Amino acid sequence: MSKPIKAVIFDKDGTLHDTEKLFRIAWKRAAEELNVPDIDTTVRDCTGRAIQGIAIYWAAKYPDIPFDTYLPLRQKHFHALVDEEVPVKEGALELLRYLKDQGYKIALATSSPYEEAVDHLKRPHMYPYFDA
Repeated sequence: MSKPIKAVIFDKDGTLHDTEKLFRIAWKRAAEELNVPDIDTTVRDCTGRAIQGIAIYWAAKYPDIPFDTYLPLRQKHFHALVDEEVPVKEGALELLRYLKDQGYKIALATSSPYEEAVDHLKRPHMYPYFDA
């Protein structure tokens, strides 16, 4: 006995927004400034992790480079990039519009900070589609 689907939960980065490419650029720019080696592997391993998990990974891989020095620099680069544009994945707005028109409840689940997530939904006019 199956129940009808009434709601859809989306992830943000990499699903609705193509911000992962901006994060990769920001990771690399900050790493260049601090001479952090092997940042490509770190980016791959940390993509999708919450900040606490990244900090633990960082401490193990780069014990001589404080994460609390690196993180604000990476965030500065990321915010500069996202201030230019919040890139939307192809078809994302159309899918949200369709789901809302069909009466589905729509929610967002993300490891991004709340204020950042709301901002990233508002700027490309996605926010009104979300119930939670």
